Amino acid sequence: MVCNVPLCLSPTGKRQQLFFTSKVEVSAICEKLRARRDNYGNSLTALTPERMAKAVEAHKLLDPHQIDLLDATRGYLATQK
Repeated sequence: MVCNVPLCLSPTGKRQQLFFTSKVEVSAICEKLRARRDNYGNSLTALTPERMAKAVEAHKLLDPHQIDLLDATRGYLATQK
């Protein structure tokens, strides 16, 4: 039995194929993936359009320097301590 994991849900960031010996194992993994997908979608609705726009702008400023937004935020917070 095989479970195809789309890149947006894969821990590696790449599409995966996971192989199992039983349908029960595949069903359990698929259920976890569905929950992860649903939780991700729900977390996006918690962001206001203003915060989304600010995040996009921050990414645009950081991308030329190859700095991740989360890394930049953590670095800033570390200097503030």
